[in-house]
Amino acid sequence: MTPTGEALALAVEGKLDTRVRPLLQIHGGEVTLESVDDGHVRVRFEGACVGCPLRPVTLSLTIEREISGVAGVASVSATGVRISPHAAARLRAAFSGHLEAGSPASKGADDG
Repeated sequence: MTPTGEALALAVEGKLDTRVRPLLQIHGGEVTLESVDDGHVRVRFEGACVGCPLRPVTLSLTIEREISGVAGVASVSATGVRISPHAAARLRAAFSGHLEAGSPASKGADDG
């Protein structure tokens, strides 16, 4: 059964806590879960990430990559961050040979 509502939000928070926040916190960044609505997850960058020009990279290569693996998640976006699906796909393709699936340490190169 695919989690929905509060169960989905808890699953997303768990993934953020274990796979995303530790990477961002290394350099003073943070991410907050703003909402989960019908499988659409929205996060907000905080701390050192607020003005970082690499937020779209972090969103595509780290956050979206981890959160989209949660059953029930249809899309991931971040407040104040715009990246086209085409640009996100090009980023993932460019880094696909450099990122090991499932390895949080391999995603530390995107300093957003």
